[in-house]
Amino acid sequence: MPLPTLLVVIVFGTGELASLELGSPLEPDLLPSARVELILADYELRRDLLREMDPPDASEALAARLQRGAFRPTDLLHLIQALGTVGMPQGSDAVEKHIGDSNPAIRLAVIRSLGQMGKFSNIALIRPYLQDADPEFRRTAVIALGKFAKPEVIPELEATASRDPKLIPLVQDAKRRIDAMTKEDYSAFVDAVIGTHEWEDIYSLFMMAWHPLVDRLSDKQQSLAVRMRAVQMIGWGRMRRASQALTAIVADPLEPPELRLEAIVALGRCRIRSSVGQLIPFLNAPEQSVQLAAITSLGQLGVSTAIEPLVKKWNDRGGIYRETIRLALRRSCSLSGTEALTDLLMKDAALTEAKIYFVDPSLNLFDSFRPGLLDPWLLVPSSPARRDAALLLAFFGRRTDAAKLDPLRSDPDPLIRDLAERAAKRLAALGAP
Repeated sequence: MPLPTLLVVIVFGTGELASLELGSPLEPDLLPSARVELILADYELRRDLLREMDPPDASEALAARLQRGAFRPTDLLHLIQALGTVGMPQGSDAVEKHIGDSNPAIRLAVIRSLGQMGKFSNIALIRPYLQDADPEFRRTAVIALGKFAKPEVIPELEATASRDPKLIPLVQDAKRRIDAMTKEDYSAFVDAVIGTHEWEDIYSLFMMAWHPLVDRLSDKQQSLAVRMRAVQMIGWGRMRRASQALTAIVADPLEPPELRLEAIVALGRCRIRSSVGQLIPFLNAPEQSVQLAAITSLGQLGVSTAIEPLVKKWNDRGGIYRETIRLALRRSCSLSGTEALTDLLMKDAALTEAKIYFVDPSLNLFDSFRPGLLDPWLLVPSSPARRDAALLLAFFGRRTDAAKLDPLRSDPDPLIRDLAERAAKRLAALGAP
C-alpha cells in the first residue's frame, strides 16, 4: 500500500526551488509500459498523455502491449488508435495484423492508423477498401490513402469519388495534402489539414509545421476552430518560440475566452517563464476553469515568484484547489531537495535565506518549519523517508531537535547513519533555542 505523502518545498535565497517527497511521489517516474497502462485505463480522458512521451518509446510500448494481447473490451481499439496518434511507422507491423478483424470498428481503426503511420507498403492493405460496400470503409480508406504523400494514388481516389460523389470533398482534401507534402510546403500542409477532422496529424510533423501554426494562431481572420487547434498543438510541442503570440492572446480581453484559456495552458506547457507576471492575476479570475489553468501553468513555469500567490489560494472556494496547488508546488521545483541538502551537509555548508513549506497528507499547508511533522518519518520503514527527515532537521531544526536523530545514528543504512551523525553535530553546534 502506498505511503501517504508529505511534500516539502524549499525556496532558496537564489530563487531556485527544491522539493522532497516523504512517502509516495505525487507523480511517479513511470516506465513507458506503465504509462501505456495508465493511459489505457481511461483512454478518452488521458490520451493527451501520449504527447508527453517520446514517440519512439511510446510506439514501442504500445506495440508491445498490442502484441501481448489479453485485452479489456476497449483496449484493442484504443491501442490501435493510440499507435496511429503517435504516428511512427515502426508501430505498423503490430497494427496491420488486425486488418481482418471481425469487428468493423477495429478494421476502421486499423485503416485510419495505417494511414497515420505512413508506411508505404500498407497502401496495398488499404486499397481494397476503396471498393467496399460499406460507405464508411470507403470514406476511411480515402482519408488514409491521402496521408501517404503519393501522387500516384490520386487517380484511384478520384475514381472512387466518381462512384460516390459524397467523397468528392475528402478527395479534394487528400489532393491538397498530397500536393503540399510532395512540395514540402508545410504552410500549405497546415492549411490543407488543420480545418479537417484529421488535424492532429499535423503534430507528427510539428518541427516543420510550428511556424505556420504560430502564424495561424496570430491571424484573427482565421476561424476560432483553426486558432484553437493551433494553440493546442503549440502547447503539445512545448514551443517556447511561440511566446509572443501566446502572451498577446492572453493579454487581449477581446480575444475569445476559450482561446485565451488555451493560451494560458500553453504558456505553462511551453514554460514561458517571462509570463509569470501575466498569469498570476488569473488566479483571481471569476471563472473556475481559468483559475485552475493558471494554477497548473504557474506550477509548470518553475519560478519562485509564483509560490506565494499559489499558496494564497490554498483556502479559496473551501479548499477545492488544494490538490491542484500541491501538484503545482511540486512541479515548480527543478532541484532534488535530497541532493541539495546532502551536498550542503557533506560540505558542512550553511543554508541561508531559505523559505520552507510543508503540505501534509491531509492537505494542510504550513509556511514555516514544523519539526513535529517530521517526527513520524524518522521511524518509518522507508529509508528514503528517514534520510529526508534527518536532512530537513539538520538545516531547519533547533538544537533541542538533535535528540530526535539518536535512533538514526544506529540505522541499518550506513548513509543514514552518516547523515544523522553530521546532522546531530550540526544541531548541537547551534546556539540556545
